[in-house]
Amino acid sequence: MQLQVKLNLEYETFENIIVTALEGGSNYWYMLGDIKGCPFPDELPDKAPSERIAYGLWHNRDAGLQIYDLENEEELLGILTHNSVRERMQLATENHLSELESMISGDFDSWTADTLFQVLVMGEVVFG
Repeated sequence: MQLQVKLNLEYETFENIIVTALEGGSNYWYMLGDIKGCPFPDELPDKAPSERIAYGLWHNRDAGLQIYDLENEEELLGILTHNSVRERMQLATENHLSELESMISGDFDSWTADTLFQVLVMGEVVFG
């Protein structure tokens, strides 16, 4: 039997997840590399870097964010793009449905944001 789950992810929730992961939940394992396609500070002056990254990944099909291993700065763990985020969100519905449902309802913390961020970057939970 195959079941398909459909969840509605709003931009505000996506931004909250990315900001929570980048600013706290995932800091123990990742290092940012090249960033492209995300607004510059003068384009969105009232937004933090993590908010601009979320904005770019959501709105710009050419956005890209390289993520490296904090302990091995030459090891590229993954590249987040507009398309990869959408593909990995589907993967999250298959393997981390309860966490994703909690996030969409607004009930999440840095641990659950980290879980989703790892899935977005690497396709699975590797750290912690």
